Amino acid sequence: MGIKNFKKQKKSIVLNDLLLNVGSHLGHLTCYWDPKLARFILNRRNKIHLFNIDKSGESLSQALRFISKLSGNVCFVNGNEKFSSISQEAAFRCLQPALTDNWTNGLLINNNLIKTNAIDALFIINGCDDSFIIKESDKLNVPVISINDTDINSHLITYPIFSNDNSLKIQHFVSNLISDVILEKSLYNFAISLKKGG
Repeated sequence: MGIKNFKKQKKSIVLNDLLLNVGSHLGHLTCYWDPKLARFILNRRNKIHLFNIDKSGESLSQALRFISKLSGNVCFVNGNEKFSSISQEAAFRCLQPALTDNWTNGLLINNNLIKTNAIDALFIINGCDDSFIIKESDKLNVPVISINDTDINSHLITYPIFSNDNSLKIQHFVSNLISDVILEKSLYNFAISLKKGG
């Protein structure tokens, strides 16, 4: 195994361990599930589906790589009042826009929200709570990153992160990781601009 592959594998192991520690593998009750997600489910225990943590880690890594290559903003979306502060804090930390109020259908389509904020993608913390925003994003060709539990149909989500979506720990963990990637990208771009200016 080459040094590059070794480092990549090591990162995957660390990420998977972190996901396990926050309970990412715990899906919904087996009676509430989308059969299309069968390949992401490893097993079932006590009537609960368990995600394959390797698949969860891969999906999260893909989403983070996508975000790291974006030139515009990522809008943090959370229409659930109970969890809205998580999205607000993560967005504020990396100076990104956030949508955390209750809304009605047509919010994205009937407003210039996407254009005026130079939004390249939406990060939706819970695809089940905000399903109509996902549908509107699809009509506008705006990519969506979303935590995707075993009961959610992921066909309209560009980068689904296969994980438990009800845990505060998960929501904090994923939101902060995305915030970290955006901050790292901003610092890198700032350093490049300084170098060019110098």
